[in-house]
Amino acid sequence: GQPDARVLSIDVYRSALITVAAMSSSGTADRVLNIAVGHKDSLLAEFPALGASLTKAEYAYIGGPTKIYFYSPNSGINVYYLKAVGIANTDATLNALSLSAGTLVPEFDPAVTEYTADVPHGTDSVEVSATANDAYANVAGTGWVNLQAGSGTATVTVTAEDGITVLNYVVDITVLPNNDATLDTLYISPGTLNPSFDPAT
Repeated sequence: GQPDARVLSIDVYRSALITVAAMSSSGTADRVLNIAVGHKDSLLAEFPALGASLTKAEYAYIGGPTKIYFYSPNSGINVYYLKAVGIANTDATLNALSLSAGTLVPEFDPAVTEYTADVPHGTDSVEVSATANDAYANVAGTGWVNLQAGSGTATVTVTAEDGITVLNYVVDITVLPNNDATLDTLYISPGTLNPSFDPAT
């Protein structure tokens, strides 16, 4: 997939802003510098290399690690400047959100930011775990939520790498009431129960 001749390349490890400054090696003929991603046929852009003047342009590559190729399909081009600078990601979504007890309602979806959950009677705290979709994003608000009052709210805040884009995932957690309607003991006086007392009977 690599071009055969007149090739320059740079490795990028994430989305990047690519800056190119070049001109045709002919003072009278305009030419084209192909910019390809990973494979010569996967063109990102065609840079106009003018014969009369130096041209500068910027192109955005969005994706993961790859090699960016710069090549002229048929004629000479003088390349004076190439630079790739990582673009700060704006992804502030989660790819996982879970509780140590209870079930999220609705089922977790990165695009949904508000949830409820019921936990069994007697639960006095629950742990909230979350993982960002983007490795460069910051996640805050995970950990234990106190439920001793019978309910609690967890707010997980995700800040994207750009430091501007923020999403809050909110989980309202409720401790279910005690539904135990059985007796602990039962006796009569005088006399004896027959059969012996069993809370399930």
